[in-house]
Amino acid sequence: MHLKTDPKLQRLFSPGPVPMDYAGQMLFSHRSREFQALFADTREHLTRLSGYKHVLFVQGSASSAIDTVLSSTLAADSKLIILVNGEFARRACEMAGYYTQHIKQVNDISTLESELTEHHDQYDFCFVVQFETSLSIYNDLSRVEELCAEHGVHLMADTVSAFPYYQPPRAKFMLSTSSKQLRGLPAMGLIFYDDIEDLPLIERSDYLNLKRYIKYAKDNQTPHTSLIPQFDTLNRFISTVDLGHYRECITANARALTNGIEDYILNQPISPVVTIKVQDAHTLVDKLHQRGISVYHNFFYMCYYIQVGCFNYDSPQAYQELNEYLRSQAPF
Repeated sequence: MHLKTDPKLQRLFSPGPVPMDYAGQMLFSHRSREFQALFADTREHLTRLSGYKHVLFVQGSASSAIDTVLSSTLAADSKLIILVNGEFARRACEMAGYYTQHIKQVNDISTLESELTEHHDQYDFCFVVQFETSLSIYNDLSRVEELCAEHGVHLMADTVSAFPYYQPPRAKFMLSTSSKQLRGLPAMGLIFYDDIEDLPLIERSDYLNLKRYIKYAKDNQTPHTSLIPQFDTLNRFISTVDLGHYRECITANARALTNGIEDYILNQPISPVVTIKVQDAHTLVDKLHQRGISVYHNFFYMCYYIQVGCFNYDSPQAYQELNEYLRSQAPF
C-alpha cells in the first residue's frame, strides 16, 4: 500500500475518531444481562489500564463527561484554578463559568504550581488538560498532583488525548473518551475516580448528573440509553492492548511523521497528536484529500495548523509516506 500512488486508498490521520473495521449485530438491548456483562468487562479492563477504582460511561463525548463533573461538583461559592494554555482548557473554563464565578486562570504550568504552593487555601478545585491537543502542549502534572494532594485541592484532569500514552495522573477525577487513543466508536465520555465520598454532589439536571451515573453503575447500567457498539469496540481494544508496545508504536509513528520537518512542528513533536504549521491550510488539506489522506484542520481556532493523530495505525509506514509527501510540499 502506498499513499502517494494509490488514489483509491483512504487513510484517516485525524486526532480521533480513528479508522476501524467494525461489523456487529444488535442481538441484545442496553437493559439486558448481556449488556450488563459487557459493561462490567469494559469497566474491569479500563480500571486495570488506568489504575483507578471506578469508571463511569457518559453518552455524548468527553465534553459531556467534563460537564457532568463540573456541574455536579462546583457550587456557586466553589473556588477553581485552571490552567488555560489552549482551546480545550478555555472551553472547560467556559463550562465551569456556568456554575461558579470564582475562577482563577493561569497560562503556564509553573504559575499554576506557584499558586498551589503559595495560595492553595484560596482554591477548592484545580482543572488541567494533561495534553492540550489544540496546540500539542504536554503539561507535566506530577508536581500539581503532589500539591493538590498535600493541600486538599481537588484535581480534575482532562486526559482526552493523553490517555493511555502518557502516565495517567492521580486526580480526583480523570476525564477521557471512548474514541481517540482507546480506538472505540465516538462519542462516549469516561469519568475515572477513586473515592469521592468527601464531595457533596449537586444535582442540577437529569442528564449531567454524576449521582445518577454512580447509582446506575452499581448495576452495570447507565441512566440513559447506551449505544452498545461503543462499549463493544472500546472493549475489543482495551481487552487486548499491550500498553508498552502501544506506546512504542505512537512514538515510532511520531518520529516517522516529523523526520526532516522539525522546523514546522509546533510544541511537542513526539506526541499522540502532532501539530504542523502551514501557510495555506485549506490548499494543503485539499491536496491531501485528493490523495485519499484525511488530516485535521479546524478553521475556528487553528487557521495556520494541521494536525495528525499518531495513534491511528500500528506501523510507521503510513506516517513515513505522509512525511514524504509533506516534505515535497514544504514550506507548505
